[in-house]
Amino acid sequence: MMKIRLAVLVMAVLFVGSAAVSAQTTAGANRTRACTLLPGYTIADVVETARNFEWAEDMAPGLVVISNKVAVSGTFDFDFLVNFYWPSYADMVEKQGRWLQSQAGTNGRRGFDGMATCTDNSRMSSIRRATDAMAPSSFEPLTAMITVSCELNGASNEDVMAAAKRIGDNFGATALVTRRNFGGPRVFPFNSEAGMRFIFPSWDDFGEGMDTLMQNPAPTGQNAMSCGTASLWASHRIHSRNN
Repeated sequence: MMKIRLAVLVMAVLFVGSAAVSAQTTAGANRTRACTLLPGYTIADVVETARNFEWAEDMAPGLVVISNKVAVSGTFDFDFLVNFYWPSYADMVEKQGRWLQSQAGTNGRRGFDGMATCTDNSRMSSIRRATDAMAPSSFEPLTAMITVSCELNGASNEDVMAAAKRIGDNFGATALVTRRNFGGPRVFPFNSEAGMRFIFPSWDDFGEGMDTLMQNPAPTGQNAMSCGTASLWASHRIHSRNN
């Protein structure tokens, strides 16, 4: 029922129309890797290990988050995702370059001590914030995240940003819009899809947001963009640059 309600809300927001969105005009960079737990280990083991990495400020991403599946739509043959965020592609190249130089003479990999295996092929996406900025410290270390993928069907980037903002404001969540640039399944034509992520300050806020949606269902209507069933994740903040 939650997934149906969210899909209805997405459609209704698009039907209402676009609004001016100025939360973030420049795109950040996001790299995603999918990982599988090895026998005998839990997501808690992975999170603790990752938080104890030595995240050097001059080399680390702006934000690192591990998300394990709670209720994921479609086929997902992994246990969790690792998301690395940078404020720009230029910052990503700079920080990754420094990190790779620091790994000279080593295998250049930072693993989970045999706790999990991750795919070598990652996805790279541009990411924009559709709602007002909130510092990572404003969120609980463990919180809820909703993701949904949409076919644009001719909708503009402004349409997607406006839809994400309306949904985020309705939920009381930070809304992000992603556009995949590299990796992942082939999509024809290029840039015909967009993703939305809604990150809540806490699990309590997620519960309150869902209750609000259930008690005040949005009307349906015709719209250009079509979105699939949403997915729910448990999101663990691992590192944020400069705290």
